[in-house]
Amino acid sequence: MRTYTVLHGRDESLHAPSRSAAAGREGGTRSSSASRLRFRDDRKRVMVVDDEDSIRELTAAWLSDEGFLVATARNGADALRQLRDFRPDVIVLDLMMPVMDGWAFAEACRRVTGAVEIPIIVVSAGHGLVQASEQLRAFGVRACLAKPFDLEMLAATATTLAEREEAVIAAAS
Repeated sequence: MRTYTVLHGRDESLHAPSRSAAAGREGGTRSSSASRLRFRDDRKRVMVVDDEDSIRELTAAWLSDEGFLVATARNGADALRQLRDFRPDVIVLDLMMPVMDGWAFAEACRRVTGAVEIPIIVVSAGHGLVQASEQLRAFGVRACLAKPFDLEMLAATATTLAEREEAVIAAAS
């Protein structure tokens, strides 16, 4: 059993992402619908949005190893650009980032995706995390984890939310 804890900007066990993590991120950024059809991938899709490189890359590698197709973004503006071509089943979102913070991203994401709600997991070191996640619930926040967070808990939460959303869509069809 692997257990890592992500620390604020550093992690003693940080290592280069595995080949599967790199492949997942590359696969997650394919832009044309033709390449999506040719390379159909039934894995759950997750976008990790965090300005801290070590946290973003470790989280992406872990989730990729857990079977997710992963895309990463350094801030909310970068994530919004990627939403044009990569529709995740779940978003892992830091609240405190430069350029466009998690608050602004959550609101903009809801406008961009319209009726298709993408569940968001907030991960942040800020005080008042529970209150913040409650205020952002209208924009898709469904869970919050305080930094440092346990990667196994994050993966389990992402899996649960992705499967729940799939069940809701299947029930509506």
